[in-house]
Amino acid sequence: MAQVIKNIFQLILLCLLVLGLIVTLNFFLPKGTGPASLAYPPPEEDSSKSQTTPYPYPLPSENQPTPTQEVSGPTRFIDQLNQFSLQLPTGWHTDGPPDINSVGGASVFYNYSRDEVKSNHGFIELPPNAIKVQVSSAKISEKENFEQWISAAIERTISSEQGKQYNTTTTSPYEYELAGYTGLAYSVTDSTGTTLLSINLQVDDNRVLIIIITPANSSSVSEAISILETLNAKEFDSCSSGLKNARRTRTHSKISHTN
Repeated sequence: MAQVIKNIFQLILLCLLVLGLIVTLNFFLPKGTGPASLAYPPPEEDSSKSQTTPYPYPLPSENQPTPTQEVSGPTRFIDQLNQFSLQLPTGWHTDGPPDINSVGGASVFYNYSRDEVKSNHGFIELPPNAIKVQVSSAKISEKENFEQWISAAIERTISSEQGKQYNTTTTSPYEYELAGYTGLAYSVTDSTGTTLLSINLQVDDNRVLIIIITPANSSSVSEAISILETLNAKEFDSCSSGLKNARRTRTHSKISHTN
C-alpha cells in the first residue's frame, strides 16, 4: 500500500515538473514560435496594419497634386466652366481657369506673384496691398428668385460650421452694378478681422456670377474693380471658347448702399 502511495506521489510530482517546464518555455519563447500548444493566447495581430490612416502624411509623391503654372498679365483670360472672360493687366496673375469638365470651381486672380509670398513660422505673409479676386458661377433654381437665392447664400455663410466658429456677420445686401450687369453685394466680416466683399451679378434669370474680393479694405480694391469692369459673360461662346463679335457698352460701377 505504501508503495502505491509512493508511485502516485511521484506521478503527481512528474506532472507538476512538466507543467512547470511548459510555463517556463512559454515565458521565454517569443510568441508565435514553438509548438502551437505553447502559443496561447494566440499571437496578437500587428497593430500597425490595423491602424493605418487612409491619407498618410506626407502624401506619397504619386498622390501629390500637380501645381498649376502661374499666368501673368497682360492677357485675355477665358473661363469656359463659369462662362466669362476678362482682361488681366500687367502686375496681375492667375493659376488659370478651372477644368471645364469639373463639377464646380473658380478662377482666382491676385496682384502679387508666388515669389512675393513669404512663410514666417507657419504663417503666410503677403506683400503690402495684396488682394485676391475669385470668380465662380451658380444656378438659380426655378423655385426661387434672385433675392431669395441671395438670402439663402447669406444664411449658409452665417450658419456654416466655419461661420459659427469665427462669429461671421454680414451687412444687408445692397444694389450693385458692374460691367453692365446688376446684382446685389454684401460684406462679410469674422472674428479674425478679415473682411471680404461678395458681389453677385445676375447674368440672366438662371445664372449668377459670384465675385469675392479679399480683403475688402485693401487699397487695391479700386484696381480690382477696374479689371472686373472688363468682364464679359453674356456674349461668351462656350462652344468656340471665345467671345462673339458683338460689342456692348459698359457702364462704370455704381454702388448704392442701403443700411
